[in-house]
Amino acid sequence: MLEFDVYLGRVGTPTPHGVGYHVIMNLAQRFLNKGHHLYFDNFFSSVKLAQDLEKQKTFCCSTIRLNRLGWPAELNAAKAKKMRPGDVHFRQDGNMVATLWKDKRPVAVLSTNSQAKMGKKERKIPGGKKEVAIPETVLAYNKSMGGVDFADQHASYYNVGRPSVRWWRYICWWLLQTSMVNAFILWKECQRPAPSQKGLRHLDFRLAVLRALCKGNVSRKLRPTEAVAQAGVTDSNPLTHKDIRMPGRKRDCVMCGEKHMKTVKGYGVQTVYGCIICNVHLCKGMCFAEFHHKLANSI
Repeated sequence: MLEFDVYLGRVGTPTPHGVGYHVIMNLAQRFLNKGHHLYFDNFFSSVKLAQDLEKQKTFCCSTIRLNRLGWPAELNAAKAKKMRPGDVHFRQDGNMVATLWKDKRPVAVLSTNSQAKMGKKERKIPGGKKEVAIPETVLAYNKSMGGVDFADQHASYYNVGRPSVRWWRYICWWLLQTSMVNAFILWKECQRPAPSQKGLRHLDFRLAVLRALCKGNVSRKLRPTEAVAQAGVTDSNPLTHKDIRMPGRKRDCVMCGEKHMKTVKGYGVQTVYGCIICNVHLCKGMCFAEFHHKLANSI
């Protein structure tokens, strides 16, 4: 997945050529004028979109609805109803090819990267295979369409996170899932196993990433004396340790605990401050100074 856009409702000013046109041109902005080929379905397609993409050296192939503005009038819904399986009609204007083909049902395709001619493809039939004549525009669409569906298919195998009605939480999990699927696809492209070898399975890849993440973040919690010794703290180096707000929730102050000090309700004295190097919680001021003075003398 190269680009995405979060739908935030209707845009302030109406798009002059429809939502589908706006979505494609917005997401494809970085890839225009480079000779790329775009594939999308009939929700987004229009003759105007195909023309504007071609002006920016970008070709496209998409299914299209028969009532779109600019679609040839002679390839309308009434014409499609009269067609028999295998019938095909082409209309061409420059590189733009309009195709209406009847398979099990009518299929309309608009393309600027295919020719107005028939190709062949084998299909399974009871008892064997059979070569079927299919328009090249349809063959190109079937071959290259479905990248988003393919990514969604991979993402559906192993869910990340939990369902939530909070949109920001859903997007957070979706970004993590998308990053994992993208990484898996790139990994497969880089490995390129021999035909006789099987590549790394999706599940194995995720487990390998999980182990690597765990391995890089597992560490033994040092005792205060070990932490001070590693940091090289002495009385002549008092600025090495600083009194800061510790990450996470409040915890008992180490020095107050040694002195058996309690709150009015009889609980241990808790604080959010401490020393990040020693990884201990200490009340600001006297407790912090006493703790480090004691450790400096014990080294």
